[in-house]
Amino acid sequence: MAGQKVETTFKVIYFDGVCNLCDSFVSFLFKLGLPPNMRVASLQGNYAHEHLDSKERENLSSVIYQTGQGLHRESGAVIRILSDIKPYLYPLRIFLLIPAILRDPLYQFIAKNRYRFFGKRDTCRLPSEKEREYFL
Repeated sequence: MAGQKVETTFKVIYFDGVCNLCDSFVSFLFKLGLPPNMRVASLQGNYAHEHLDSKERENLSSVIYQTGQGLHRESGAVIRILSDIKPYLYPLRIFLLIPAILRDPLYQFIAKNRYRFFGKRDTCRLPSEKEREYFL
C-alpha cells in the first residue's frame, strides 16, 4: 500500500541498519546490481531522520521503499524493489494484485522475530568502498 506522495530524485530503500537479515537483504540487492537511480539508507541514519516522519523511522520492522509514487512497505516494498532492480523479475508484480492483508502476514511474522532468528548488530553496517556512493 502506498503512503504519502514523496518527491525524490532517487528511489530510496530504507532498512533497519542493525538487523542481520536486513543487512543481508541489502547485500543481496548490491549483488543483483543497484541501478543508478536507487539508493539505500538506514532507518536509524540522518537521511531517514530528515526525510521520514518519526512514526516511519521508529517502525524498524518494515523495509520502506520511497519512490515518486509514495512510500511502500513490507511485501509490497520487497516486490517493487526486486522488480525495479532486475527487469526479468518484473512478473513478481503480479503478487501486488493480492491484497496486502493476505501478502503481509508471513513478512510480519519474520520481521517480528528477525533479531531472534537472524541476530542483531551493535551498530549499522559500514558500506564497502564500491557501495558507498549508494548510501545516503
